[in-house]
Amino acid sequence: MPITELVILELVSPHTFDSPLLAKALAAFTAQQSQYSAHPLTFYRDTTSSSRFYLVTGWHNEVALSLWREQVLSKHKQMDEFLVVQDRLYLDMNFDTIPNNGQGIFCVTRHTVRMDNEASEEEEGVGTVEQGGRVHWMGGGMSREQNAAWHQFIQYVEGTSEDTIRKQHRKNTVYLMRRISIPKH
Repeated sequence: MPITELVILELVSPHTFDSPLLAKALAAFTAQQSQYSAHPLTFYRDTTSSSRFYLVTGWHNEVALSLWREQVLSKHKQMDEFLVVQDRLYLDMNFDTIPNNGQGIFCVTRHTVRMDNEASEEEEGVGTVEQGGRVHWMGGGMSREQNAAWHQFIQYVEGTSEDTIRKQHRKNTVYLMRRISIPKH
C-alpha cells in the first residue's frame, strides 16, 4: 500500500529557512531519503508563519519506510539544531497523485472520524467546495495512527485568497502552504 508522509516542522530560532547550514543539511537529507523512497521530498512554507514549513513525500510500502526509519532517520540528529518536528503523519494515500506543478495554495485539512466512520456533526459536508475557491486538485487519505483522521489535500488555483479558503474550512484543522525549493548556497 503506498504511503504519503506529511511532516510539520518548526524552525529553531535564530535559524531561518534560508540559512546556509540548514540548506546544506536539508540537501543531504533529501538526497539520502529519495534513495530509500524513490519519491522526491517536497517542501512547503506555511502561508502565515515564517518559522513553520512542511515536508511531503511518498513511500512505496511500509517496508521501505521502516528501513528508512531504522537505518537513517535516527542518524540525522544534527537537524535538531535547526528544527523541531511538530507532527509526523503517515497516510494511506498514493504520493504520485499529488500534482507537482507547485502553483496556488495547497491546503491540508484534518477531519476527525467517529467510530462508526461517519464524519462528526460539525464536519458534515466535508469535501464540498463553496463558491469562490477554484480547485485544481483534491485527494486524501486516512492517517495510520491509532487516533485515525481523514486528511484532505486540496490544491487551489493561483489567485484564490487565503480568507476564502479559511472560510470554507472554518471548522477543521487547516494548514495552508505554498510549494518551495531548498535554497541553493
